[in-house]
Amino acid sequence: MVKAKRRKRAALGAEILALLAVLARKDAYASLPGATASGQDMLAVFVARRGKEAPVAQARRAVVAQALRDGLVEADATAERLRIADAGVQLLRTAKRKAAKASRATAAAIARGRDARDEGPLAWLRRRKNRYGEPFMSEAQISAAERLAHDHWRGGMSPRVTANWSALAPRDRTPRATPGFGVEMSDAMLSARQRLFAALDAVGPELGSIVVEVCCNGCGLETIEAVAGWPPRTARVVLGLALTKLARHYGLLPPERPAAQRLRRWGDESYRPTLAAWS
Repeated sequence: MVKAKRRKRAALGAEILALLAVLARKDAYASLPGATASGQDMLAVFVARRGKEAPVAQARRAVVAQALRDGLVEADATAERLRIADAGVQLLRTAKRKAAKASRATAAAIARGRDARDEGPLAWLRRRKNRYGEPFMSEAQISAAERLAHDHWRGGMSPRVTANWSALAPRDRTPRATPGFGVEMSDAMLSARQRLFAALDAVGPELGSIVVEVCCNGCGLETIEAVAGWPPRTARVVLGLALTKLARHYGLLPPERPAAQRLRRWGDESYRPTLAAWS
């Protein structure tokens, strides 16, 4: 219950920041929550352009009301429009500074060759050895895990480090970039997701969840065991089985032999008749 409330407050805070980012534009304003029909859940945010007012975004009524209660927005002289207040400007600047700081820290870590995966459970498994001096995971298993994590990141499915300001972005915005760049990025993201889903289908639903949690979300093995109620050191074994199937899917390990070829048959020297004995 407490975690659910925290997630709800965090989501509301993100929507308020996105609202403030739009209201920070010149001549931007939002309608008062009580100035529109009560059955309308979404409120429009307008910007005056060339003497005309055009809607550029939408915000939930509850988000606008909470920002008004917190003093982040205030009514203007008409008492019918809400504009960003000084407290909202300060909060928005603080959030942007934190986001920029996090981005710089991430870029510096990548420049030093310390990707986030190098500090996660996969790096621990790469360094860890058993009592015989052999690594817990083979290079093929680690390579398969890293390939899956790369497709998860390229597909845009990894958790964001910085704030997402696109929640209230207008739908008709056109990308200001090199022609075709946006289409190419969309195709790359779609291809990465297709490869990710194909790999998870090959692993299977029973083993796919632990692969995603460890390789893509950086969840520790002890946490997985605690949540699933498994005995200690069980997650390592299950993860090894999952990564073996994943490595076979990527072609890093030879394909598994059919079940008929893996069966063993026991018998004495004369259990299989010869042509001489038959004749």
